[in-house]
Order: sequence, then C-alpha cells, then structure tokens
Amino acid sequence: MSNLSFTDRIAFHFILSSGILLFMAFAVTFLIAYLTVNDRVNDDLIQESSQHLSELYISDGQIHFKDLNEWLEREHNTVEVNPVFIQIVDQAGNIYEKSPNLREEVLPFDKSDSSYHFFDTQFNNQWVRQVQVPFYDGYDLIGHLIVAISLEDSKAILGNLRKVMFLTYPACLILLFFLAKFYAKRSIQPVKEIIQTANTINKENLSTRIKLPENEDELYTLSVTINNLLDRIENTIQREKQFTSDASHEFRTPIAAVKGTLEVLTRKDRDPEHYRDKVAYCIGELNLLHNMMEQLLLIARAENQHLETHIERIQLEETVMQTLERYKLKIEKYGVKVVFDISEPITVQTDRNLIAIILNNLISNAIKYSPQGGKIYITIAKNKRGILLSIKDEGIGIDEESLELIFDRFYRSESGREQAAVGSGLGLSIVKKLCDYLSIKIDVKSQSQQGSEFTLVFDK
Repeated sequence: MSNLSFTDRIAFHFILSSGILLFMAFAVTFLIAYLTVNDRVNDDLIQESSQHLSELYISDGQIHFKDLNEWLEREHNTVEVNPVFIQIVDQAGNIYEKSPNLREEVLPFDKSDSSYHFFDTQFNNQWVRQVQVPFYDGYDLIGHLIVAISLEDSKAILGNLRKVMFLTYPACLILLFFLAKFYAKRSIQPVKEIIQTANTINKENLSTRIKLPENEDELYTLSVTINNLLDRIENTIQREKQFTSDASHEFRTPIAAVKGTLEVLTRKDRDPEHYRDKVAYCIGELNLLHNMMEQLLLIARAENQHLETHIERIQLEETVMQTLERYKLKIEKYGVKVVFDISEPITVQTDRNLIAIILNNLISNAIKYSPQGGKIYITIAKNKRGILLSIKDEGIGIDEESLELIFDRFYRSESGREQAAVGSGLGLSIVKKLCDYLSIKIDVKSQSQQGSEFTLVFDK
C-alpha cells in the first residue's frame, strides 16, 4: 500500500468504500427482490387456501366437499405451468384427499405444528412453497389443508438476478477504479503545479510565488500558506544578508581604526603623552567592539531561547531608579531633567536582570537623543491593558519610514546618523528580543523632531 502513488491510493480508498456501498446496495436489492417474490407467492397461497377452504364443510366431525367433481376438474391436474398442489389431511396426518397433479407424491406434513405458517420444501425434485392451514369444528381440530405452489419460476428469476449481480459487481468495481484514478489525477493536478513551481524556487529566485487557484478551497489555502512561508524565508534571508553586511562594516570600522593608529605609532618615536592618547583611543574602539560582540551574543541567545531567567516579583519604580543612577553623570552632562509620574508602587512578575537591560537601552537612548536641557517623562500606571511603563523624550524622534525598522539589527535612522550619536545600532534590537522572550509587549510612538515614546506593557 505504501508503494502506491498518491493517485492510486486515492483510487484504492475510493474503490474500497464504493465496493462496500455497492455490495450493500446489491445485497439490499436482492433481499428486497427475494422478499417481494415470497410475499407474492404467500399472497397466492393465502388466496388458494381461502378458496379451497370455502369448498369444504364439516359434518359429523368429517370433512366433506361441496362439489368434489368440480374440485377435481379444476387446474390442479397439471404440473407444467405454475402448478398449485392441494392436499387435505386429518388431524393424524392421514390423507383425506389431494389434487390429481400430485399423483403418487405426498406433500410433507408437520404434525407438531398446528399453526398457520409458510415454508419452502422440495417436491418431485422441484422447489415449492407451501402453507399448512388448520381447520376446526368448533374448538376441535379436524384436519389441515396444505397448499403448495411451485417456486421454479421464482428461483429462476432470483438465480438470474444473483448471476447478474455477481457479474456486474466486479465490472462496476473495475470501472469505478479507472474513473476514480482519472478524476484523482485531475484533482491533484494543481498540487503538481505547486510542486513544479516550488522546485523552481531557490535562493537566487526567492521572489517567485505560487499562482493562486481560482476557487478558494483547500488548495487555495495551501498556496497562500506556502507563499506566506516564502515571504518569511525571503525576509529572513534578506535580513541575514543585511546583518552580515552591516556586521562586517561595524566590525571593520573599529578594527581598521585600531590597526591604522598602531601602524602610525610604529613609524617613528613619539612622546609618551601621544602614546597614551592613542592607546586610550584604541582601548575605546576595542571596548566598542567587545560591547558589540556581547550584544550580538545576547540577541543570539534570546533568539535560540537559551537565556537563563529567574522570574520574580520586582518593583518597577525601584528598577527604574537604579537605571537612572547608572546614568546620573550623563544626565547631568546633558542637563536633562527626568519627570516621574508614578501614582503608586507597582510590582510585576519578570526577570530582574533582563528588564534592567531593556531599561538601560531605552533610558540611554532617551538621554542620547534628547536636546540640551530637554525632559524625559517616565510614567508607571495600570489600565485595562495591563501595567504600563512609558519612557518619553523630547529628542529628534523617528520618521515614519524608519519606525518599522528600528528593531532591526544595526539599523539607525537618518536623523540618528545625522546627530552622529555613538552606538552600534543593536540596542533596540536587544530590547525587542528580550521583550518577546519575557512576553512583554512594546509600543512605539514617534514623529520626526517631536520626540519618541516607548511603552512596555506587562501582564497584571
């Protein structure tokens, strides 16, 4: 079965179910024909027995014919064409009279059964159906009238019907198999087209998409699903290509700077102060490179679900204050004022270290891009969405085109580049990955030159 093609498997299962249904239909048809023939014969037996009972009468406990000669002259003299056989017996089973067409034969009599019932039996090498009808004188059983009708014609009809069904059944199955195979091939033709299209798609041809069927059925859904998958794959590959390009550029810059500085220092002797300045510059570039590598490792662990977490209930206000304390000197340097709006102490269930990384990046960016003497608004509140932590600045903002890209690795908006803010472009990417890892929703509202607002939404 497993070696059959998909088309043949469809045809096989179809023919199996059709064969069962066809067999049941034939069996029911034959049963109906059999019952119909028997009912017709039973009706004839009832009619014959009623007619013959009307020709008998009981006198002094004896059976008598109203007109014996007339009874003997009736059609019961023949056995060739639908004969009817009549036999009258007393209560002991002794034959009182029988129709001439019985000749020397005797119809079977069941002494133990005095009821009115039908049964099939053989008589003179032919099948007959007979009825055994008791008749009484008051409450005394006098005898039985036995009426039999030949079943040869009925048996012939039923036999022919059975032969036709036996011959027709396999022929129908064979015909149904080829029809099922034909329509199965036509039905899976769109699948073959999907396979052919999919085989033409490779990394150089990722923009090709599967043509959608006209009918919005299961194949339509399959095609849409595959196209969506191809979209995700294409986007992922494009992002990876962009990441490789950006990472190469970002790594190359500090390495080239350190290499160039050291090469210049080796060309001739310089005073110690000059050496100290250049060495300090090289250390700064190497620190930038080290931080960039740490951030990339953090993103990779978050994407692969390999971050170690310790979920506990922490107070948001306290965590924010600790982050601001780290940037105290930077806040004073830029003259930035932090405005709090915290109605009550609020706790959340999360990882203390990872939420600290998220807040470090968001507050650092808010400080970095705020104008001299600007304000940063930090709000902690509850509403129907959950617990909200909002960090809003009055900085350069983010243009609408860049808003959907700010969480990509190494991405920096044009306004950020123009300001020449120091950074690797990985901060917001880390924020997004950690928020996803901790099931925290992050919303961004921003307009160019009107500041930005990042909101973290925690479950209650």
